[in-house]
Amino acid sequence: MRRELSERRRAMRAALKARRRALQAELRARRGKLPKTSSSKWRRRVVMALIIILLLLLHLCTEEPPPQVGKPTPPAPLVFGPPAPPPTPEPPPIRRRLKKRERPDYTSAPPRKKPWLDAYRLQVAGRSVVLATCFEGVERPGAVRWVASVDVKTGQVAEHELEPVANGVVLSQAHKKCLIAALSKPYRLEATEPSSTPERVAMVLEF
Repeated sequence: MRRELSERRRAMRAALKARRRALQAELRARRGKLPKTSSSKWRRRVVMALIIILLLLLHLCTEEPPPQVGKPTPPAPLVFGPPAPPPTPEPPPIRRRLKKRERPDYTSAPPRKKPWLDAYRLQVAGRSVVLATCFEGVERPGAVRWVASVDVKTGQVAEHELEPVANGVVLSQAHKKCLIAALSKPYRLEATEPSSTPERVAMVLEF
């Protein structure tokens, strides 16, 4: 839009300049033809026409400042009635020690003894001769912690974990494989209330 407006102004200025030159030429041409008595009157008319043309040129040359594009200022909110009171400051936190309350001592029920656990340990000890062959080639004596899941109903043992006790000897994979094979054979367990899920049992095997 601005570009079209500037082009129109340039065209109008060019037309006015051409019109001014034509009037000046016409003035010079008629100055010699007219009598001397009317030359002053004609000169005044030409001068007035030139003044009008100059005013038009000056008006066209003054460019309008571009409109300022900015963020509109939001209107001030309307306030009805008296101003709202200032917010009440929060009270300082209460810093005081609570009184000690007497509470009864917590006593947990002793764990229920598993009647089949003794039989399980005796049967593991009965395999000591077979287990001793699995420790052949170990550098020095030590102990290993054996954790497994025991199914009381079937006597099956699974999910074996063998870890050295304290800074004991770390067993090789061959030793662990031999121990798991010897300890995985089913056991004969009798329980008055057998559990529906396998129970996790830990034992320490010394060698």
